[in-house]
Amino acid sequence: MKNHFGIAGLCFFSFVASALAATDHVLTDFPRLAGETDDTPRFQRAVDACYGGGLLTVPSGDYEFASTLYVTNLCSVQLSPAAVIRAVRPMKWMVEIDCTWEYQKKKAPKDVYSRNFNLSWSGGILDGCGLASCLALDNFAHFILEKATFNNGRIYGVGVETRGRGYELIARDLYFHTSIPGLEGNTGLYTYGGDSHFIDIISVNYTIGIHLAGRGSNRMSRCHVWGVSTRPLIKDQVPETLKESVCFKIDATDTVMRDCYADTGNIGFWMNGWEERMECCSYAGLRLLKDSVVIRQNRGSIWANGFYARRISKDSVLYAYANKDSRIRWDDDCLLSQFGGPPKGDAKEYTAEWANKTWTSLTVDECNAAQVLIASCDRWETTCEQEALDMGREAWKILSGVPADKIAADPFALFAVWRFHWCTLSRPGEERLSDERLLVDCARFLETARNVDGLVRTAVFSAAYDVTGAPKWRSAELAVADAAISDAGKVQLDGLSEAKARERKQLLRLLRRTETDAVRKDRYGKLLGEEAAKISVTETEGDVRCLMDYWFKRRHALFMTTLSK
Repeated sequence: MKNHFGIAGLCFFSFVASALAATDHVLTDFPRLAGETDDTPRFQRAVDACYGGGLLTVPSGDYEFASTLYVTNLCSVQLSPAAVIRAVRPMKWMVEIDCTWEYQKKKAPKDVYSRNFNLSWSGGILDGCGLASCLALDNFAHFILEKATFNNGRIYGVGVETRGRGYELIARDLYFHTSIPGLEGNTGLYTYGGDSHFIDIISVNYTIGIHLAGRGSNRMSRCHVWGVSTRPLIKDQVPETLKESVCFKIDATDTVMRDCYADTGNIGFWMNGWEERMECCSYAGLRLLKDSVVIRQNRGSIWANGFYARRISKDSVLYAYANKDSRIRWDDDCLLSQFGGPPKGDAKEYTAEWANKTWTSLTVDECNAAQVLIASCDRWETTCEQEALDMGREAWKILSGVPADKIAADPFALFAVWRFHWCTLSRPGEERLSDERLLVDCARFLETARNVDGLVRTAVFSAAYDVTGAPKWRSAELAVADAAISDAGKVQLDGLSEAKARERKQLLRLLRRTETDAVRKDRYGKLLGEEAAKISVTETEGDVRCLMDYWFKRRHALFMTTLSK
């Protein structure tokens, strides 16, 4: 027994020794080297020096990132509240944290104690400046994200499990803010994780404030999402930061929300999971959002207890559902007097109703994989039905096997790949990784291709930049954009065959990333506004292309048309 205790003691102390082998550092010990024009290299050297679980301390100051900082060695980072890091060049993420050594300990080096369950990123301000998403976190087993600010994320402020796995995120005292134009459609906090806690989080002016996209058993307390009443570009129109805005989008199951406040958003709470509980939550907003919906439900079950909602206008809707199987229970003490109490009778959600006409006639094969994938994405985002998820991934499996040169030459297939990338049914997992590779392979093919339509080339480079943030694709995109726009401007849709007209419409959609470039907004906005105005939602009702036209017009054309007036 004594020997057994001695062996256990040796094992214990060997683990402790491994943990103590990690060293802590301060960023000031790593100055810029000759020839370095930004701070990413010195940050990377400092992080690398904290190998195996050390702590990097960053003092107050202004720092610039021209490339991504990778934290893959279990280093924790603590920044001063006055440490501001700004993106100065386009990139996908400013910071990528990957804790694979902790999540899968067999992959950890032998000299690293991987069972460190207090890894963290704390403090500071990350400002994507519209050039990059701020911070990505993947493959973690308990992680603390706290006391930090994430400004102007191009797509995300924080993205959790966008390409990996993880559990037990403790996110607390976080602030998200969008303050520059051209970032409509971005998300403050996105997570696909489960078993996580979100406490005292505020999101301002991100189109989607907080999105719990999958899995479940998350707890959310005292979270506040709101949109600022900035002056709209045109009088009496909704500012871009509030167009199609969603305060809380909950697709995860078993989410408990306590004291959460949806303050100014087109949709306050978009609840699509099962066994959702909302206790003492509330909604308010601006009169400018006349057609706001307090709670939208596409599926699942909700229990609302002590819920308060303030009516904005006579057109405000307290509750809208897309599926008759959706269930909500209003407890007796709900404060809904401005709406006349809980809703009674049927409610309709026309987007889901219309999408269903397209959906019911589809089957998957090699000839229509792109069409089915697009319809599946629309169906999933409208109803979150398992059937849409299964059929979409089946279609993606077929389409992802098509060579990149054929995808690049087929605008319809190219749009399907890009559409899949933006749909939540592709996250996380191998589908998302394969999607990114396919778009980049298409761009590489077009680098050497000859006699390729300028719109096709621009669209592919735009999609590649969309998924990577690489300056290379951005430069290539802008280099051919003027020629492509000039070419598109000569085309009259009325005089084209149906197939050619459809092709032009797909390509114009894929210029979405280019159209947000500040220098070119007016030129692109005018063209896209004119082309989008020719798209009729009522034509050939039930056709897949009609559904795509509707989706694009609803999501993008309004913003660009506004700019061009």
